Amino acid sequence: TETRYGEAEPYYKQALGIAPHSAQVLNDVANHYLASGSTSKAQELYEKVIAIEPHHTNAVLQLAQISVDDNQGQRALSYLHQLRARAGSESGTTVLKARALALCGRCKEAREAIDSVKKNLTGLQAFFSLGMASVQCKLYEDAKESFSWAIDADPNNFDALYNLGLASLRSGDLRDAQTAFERALTVRPRDADTSRALAQTRVRLAFLAYHQQGVEAALKELDTTPEADRTSDDYVLRAELLDAEGKVTEAAAAINQALRVAPGNVTLYYDAVDFLLKHKLFKETEMFLEEALRIRPD
Repeated sequence: TETRYGEAEPYYKQALGIAPHSAQVLNDVANHYLASGSTSKAQELYEKVIAIEPHHTNAVLQLAQISVDDNQGQRALSYLHQLRARAGSESGTTVLKARALALCGRCKEAREAIDSVKKNLTGLQAFFSLGMASVQCKLYEDAKESFSWAIDADPNNFDALYNLGLASLRSGDLRDAQTAFERALTVRPRDADTSRALAQTRVRLAFLAYHQQGVEAALKELDTTPEADRTSDDYVLRAELLDAEGKVTEAAAAINQALRVAPGNVTLYYDAVDFLLKHKLFKETEMFLEEALRIRPD
């Protein structure tokens, strides 16, 4: 807990005062800061470790992981090159390297690295990292497989569920995406990003339902999203569906809701203009055009 980390810190500072140039002490204190969430302090100390021992396995790996988390693939690779051959060939290290390669756009090498260790991996973190490497190379089917393995290891892991949803969404597997996001929300009910992603998934499902089953099925799909979570895309599609049914007043209300959700989106004002012109509401059209020009004069 935060209290325990705070209580331990004076002892680590004392150890540093006694042995400020000890790689072991510096590494231990860096581990403490990393575990307590002070990544920048940990990074600074890990750098001091490798200045003393360039091949220090833990310090190098932690610096590489921090770099990957910061989307600094080339920096991560430069750290990994400092590992001794044995440490560099371990499966977890290979997955980390694959993520770094993917961040650098070297997806062929990343894929080769992934394929070389995929069958030997175990554990949540390894599968999750494998999934992230696949996502970075747009290998969404591979990513889905890896995130599913991570969920098998820990069925309530939010990050694995959320990223499975994103990978499914990007690969076009909308029902799988919906299921993953809904499960993620049972773990973290108020997560805004997940609620938004789920709402956008339902918009795409509603669009498909409209073309396959009609307006009623599409509106039913949209209505599964709570009003507080609805996006501007939801309301725009809702307006189009209601308009197609001849429900002009309700369609207009949906357009106004879209503008309420995303007041700075000038495209929505032009959508409103198209709707108003279609129904020959010229005075209202002029008002919306003026508002659009106010938001974006060019």
